Amino acid sequence: MKKNRFLIEIIVFCLFLSLAVSGLYNVLRYKNVGSGGGMDNFYSTKVPIDVIVFGSSHAACTVNNGILWEENGVASYSLTAGSQEGDGTAYFVREAIAVNKPKVALIETYLLPGEEFSLASYYRSALTSRFSTRYVDYTMRVAGENDLDREMVEDMLLRMPIVHSRYKELEPKDFGAWEEYIMGYRGSDQTVPIEPIEFTDEKALLSEVTLRNIDDIISSCRQNDVEPVFFAAPYLASSDEQAKQNAIRDYVEAKECKYIDFIRDYQKYNIDFSRDFRDDGHLNDEGASKVTRALGEILVSNYDIPDRRGCKGYEMWDKHLTYLEDRKAMYVLHKISGLQEYLECLRNMADDYTVVIALNGNYRALGDDIYMPYITELGIDQESYEKGGVWIIRNGFFEDYSDGASNFKKYSEIGGVDFNFFKTENEEFPHIIVGEQDYTPEYNGISILVFDEKCGYVIDNMYVDIYKGVEVEHTNLEE
Repeated sequence: MKKNRFLIEIIVFCLFLSLAVSGLYNVLRYKNVGSGGGMDNFYSTKVPIDVIVFGSSHAACTVNNGILWEENGVASYSLTAGSQEGDGTAYFVREAIAVNKPKVALIETYLLPGEEFSLASYYRSALTSRFSTRYVDYTMRVAGENDLDREMVEDMLLRMPIVHSRYKELEPKDFGAWEEYIMGYRGSDQTVPIEPIEFTDEKALLSEVTLRNIDDIISSCRQNDVEPVFFAAPYLASSDEQAKQNAIRDYVEAKECKYIDFIRDYQKYNIDFSRDFRDDGHLNDEGASKVTRALGEILVSNYDIPDRRGCKGYEMWDKHLTYLEDRKAMYVLHKISGLQEYLECLRNMADDYTVVIALNGNYRALGDDIYMPYITELGIDQESYEKGGVWIIRNGFFEDYSDGASNFKKYSEIGGVDFNFFKTENEEFPHIIVGEQDYTPEYNGISILVFDEKCGYVIDNMYVDIYKGVEVEHTNLEE
């Protein structure tokens, strides 16, 4: 009896130890460090994803999942990683098909022929995924191809030795579920004019490793009735890089796979090198919209992809559209440096957001003409303006106001997020806390916070320190 009890105690101890280690790893592991939508969001998606985009940052900056959804009803997701090479892309394809088998796999080809081993690239590809036989197979393949020593391989397989030091950089999202609205597209409104490329018809000799990775991708897709579609995203490709893409095109087409060359055929798709790029390697929003619309037409015309708009379970794609619209609003607001221009712009979009306005300290030091005529357009009358304080304007209507009180405490829950405002008689400035973030303005002047309650985040937080002028300053917000 004692022997059995001892055995049970050992089993229970091992079970608890395993759960503890697993829980600790889940906190410390990397989360969504790739440039696409990330593994966490992908794993939490419970409905079928019909199109999944794979590849490097070129994929994440090229395929706008919001446009595919809004204009074509295509439920897509970009499962990519920055600087991801062919072995990582092949692994992501296998993992995605095992978890949520798409109808079409869009394979971006920029680094498919990349062969220079990088631990950072491996980490981005491997350390966000679940532990599985696929992960072990991928790790052992990487280790074998790059002659990694036994200690490194053990660390890679166990994973905890690699991430154990992350405790210094932990964030709230590391400790639990963290809802994001990014389906993978990483846009930009920046424009950097570049010269169009000069083409070459040369073809490189692809290595055995590159061919095997491409074969793995095609095989994984076809064994699971997934259609592989390869595409080269537009960028300033060198002659050597073009030669590799030319060889990839010939190879996959010989395998009877579709290859779309947005580099060589850029004029066909109206790509303008003077305005459609954020840098010489990535498209901006304007360029991405052109490529995405072309892909959307190809997908809908050639493959049996249903229109998921309005279907139960696909609400996240609608929220993703809201997220993209918020980014556009953020771009506009962040470019404004003049207070009056900012207030005029905010007036035109206030109906779509919750706006928190605070007039702080000696905000009238430079007179009332600075913002009085403009702030009234937001619904704040002259009497309230002269009292100062904190206002919540929700979708164009007043939600709450501190009424100029020197001692107040206000609480609201908007979009599932706590809004706390309070001030005591001994304090000069009010406290403004949204969720867990403190936006308390500790200067004389005006501060404005713009919040989207549909998605539950702040898209802009500005302030003007009246003793330094009327220049608008923007608080850096995490995307």
